[in-house]
Amino acid sequence: MSAQQLFDTMPDKSLVSLTAMITCYAKYGELGKARVLFEEMEERDVICWNVMIDGCAQNGMPNEAFIWFRKMLRARVKPNEVTVLSVLSACGQLGALESGRWLHSYIENNRIEINVHVGTALVDMHSKCGSLGEAQLVFDRIKDKDVVAWNSMITGHLEEAYVLVKNMNTELDPVLWGILLAACRIHDNIALGEEIAEFLIGKNLANSGTYILLSNIYAAAVNWDGVARVRTLMKDSGVQKEPGCSSIEVNNKKLCYDLRERQKEQSLEVHSEKLAMAFGIISTQPGTTLKIVRNLRVCLDCHAVTKLISMITGRKIVMRDHNRFHHFVNGSCSCGDYW
Repeated sequence: MSAQQLFDTMPDKSLVSLTAMITCYAKYGELGKARVLFEEMEERDVICWNVMIDGCAQNGMPNEAFIWFRKMLRARVKPNEVTVLSVLSACGQLGALESGRWLHSYIENNRIEINVHVGTALVDMHSKCGSLGEAQLVFDRIKDKDVVAWNSMITGHLEEAYVLVKNMNTELDPVLWGILLAACRIHDNIALGEEIAEFLIGKNLANSGTYILLSNIYAAAVNWDGVARVRTLMKDSGVQKEPGCSSIEVNNKKLCYDLRERQKEQSLEVHSEKLAMAFGIISTQPGTTLKIVRNLRVCLDCHAVTKLISMITGRKIVMRDHNRFHHFVNGSCSCGDYW
């Protein structure tokens, strides 16, 4: 059934019902159908405009997101925090610095609060557009910075982030170093990853996770000689990787899944968190939130799979790994894919 046919047969054509349908279409990338319903609406509030703008931004259509934003302004609908978050994302995807600067000015002139969410989005936009100076200025103004804010600043140019973290007056935080190493993996910066690892080893701050992250950096760059060197170094230093183990609570009972390294190397399909999720899905009612505890950092493959499962099943999945909580909802994770 087409969107037009669906609209014609809908008994309830209220703003709330139509917005809900548009949200469903936009969430799954059916922007054409979402547009048909949107244009049939007799009244449109900021929420339905936000759905169209965010739908484009989240589905790889940043130019279309800008078009909808301009239509929204011409319709004299006042943007809110959700609007600017979506448009800032579109700016970052396009590298459109001047548009981003205009939006930054609009936010301040219209007294939209630059809280940790808006501030982080501004940092991310300026960083992706190559304006690290402006990103730093916004970052310094953010109060109560969370890990996502730090991620956005750190992944904006890694060398400066390394100097920033190394010279911090606070105690050395292993989570921050983990973020730096993970960012080196994402950006294929082997040289900096090696330098950070050597710094941590020299300061007696390295743990098994440090070696594994460095190994992952080499693996991502298809540098198998580097992977072998790290494994040899771990063996010579007496560093042992802790076996992976995940637990899930079902019907007030905690069940544990333990996989040894040899099993994990044989197949990514049987990582313990995947087994825990599979058991949780078949043992609980649809829509039940799954809560999983993982003793190690979740791997890239399992993180991607968990996002996919949250979208397919419509479930919220909360996973606590060695570093932090991950909240998976509708195919997205609260860590922003930087962990």
